Amino acid sequence: MALNIAQLEQDWLAAETAADQLRAAAMQADAELERTNGVKTIKVTIDDVEQIHARHKAAEKAASDAFDRLWSAKSIGS
Repeated sequence: MALNIAQLEQDWLAAETAADQLRAAAMQADAELERTNGVKTIKVTIDDVEQIHARHKAAEKAASDAFDRLWSAKSIGS
């Protein structure tokens, strides 16, 4: 069981890291969009920002699911 919990902890931390990186990318994309005031190819920029936000949301969900699996395994192992 300890090996399983260790793997679940690694999975959760990897998912959290991915979500954090996507959050940073989304914030940077938002800042770039605001900085340009829509002067540059707005359609592409907005699509990119929306895609990054969607990927961030999916990564946050994956991290949450990984944490739930970890928590469940820890509570069963206790």
